[in-house]
Amino acid sequence: MHGLDPARRRVFFQATERDPRQRHVYSIGLDGRGLARLSREDGTHTALVAPGGGAYLGTFSSLDAPTSTALHASDGRLLKVLEDGAIPALQGRQRSPVELGSFTTPDGARLYTGLVKPPDFVPTRRYPALLYVYGGPHVQTVLDEWDGRRRLFFEHLAARGL
Repeated sequence: MHGLDPARRRVFFQATERDPRQRHVYSIGLDGRGLARLSREDGTHTALVAPGGGAYLGTFSSLDAPTSTALHASDGRLLKVLEDGAIPALQGRQRSPVELGSFTTPDGARLYTGLVKPPDFVPTRRYPALLYVYGGPHVQTVLDEWDGRRRLFFEHLAARGL
């Protein structure tokens, strides 16, 4: 739970309703009615709700967008961008695309993948592969969020064919 708007009798929370790789901010009435998704862009969102519940400080990032911070009204409307997340050192840099995917194991568990390709990827060419493994299907590490150092490290390896 991110917070409460006692006057409107609503609670704010984060959920993965549509895709477990994304996190969105929602609100719902204390009676369980009126579910509303407040965040819009695909990616990862969080909220720090003001004490009275009339506004929240939201963060957003995605695979291609570094973390930004903005002030939102309690209905999700953007009021003011406080930090746009721009990283000057990355401006004009050729980035490696990340291809999101998934597969289902024989026992029915869905596992999500993120494939970082070299920026000049040629489908007919062979490339070495690095497999980065996490601890299990209940620990989702493939996320649609900015993962600065790790992502940039993987891009560095991909760009050099390692």
